[in-house]
Amino acid sequence: MSIQNDNFNIRNTFDMNTQRKHKSDLGLDIPSDYFSKSKQSILEQTVLEKKGKVVSLYKKISIWSAVAVVALLFTLAVYNPIGTSSDEENDILIASLVTEEADVDKLLEDYVNDELLTDEIFSE
Repeated sequence: MSIQNDNFNIRNTFDMNTQRKHKSDLGLDIPSDYFSKSKQSILEQTVLEKKGKVVSLYKKISIWSAVAVVALLFTLAVYNPIGTSSDEENDILIASLVTEEADVDKLLEDYVNDELLTDEIFSE
């Protein structure tokens, strides 16, 4: 019990020294009953406030779902990852994995000569 009293006295002395230091060094002094008065004023202000109307978002879930679907469709229309490469290009890439270098070179030359150069000639 004596240890608790000593701790209380030390803490109390520390608090008093801190108050004196704040008052002398910083010029800060807490008025008496400051916290009880401020608590009362805050409570008075909050009790008089009217509560606003709460709008539930759960009732409009079908609208939000429709908006999400439209946004998804728009995103898929703008960015379409499917169909970015043709089947012929994929066939060449797969064939290059299992065939020899000479065969791949000949296949690429044939593709460039037949497809790309023909397209350039007819487009002019």
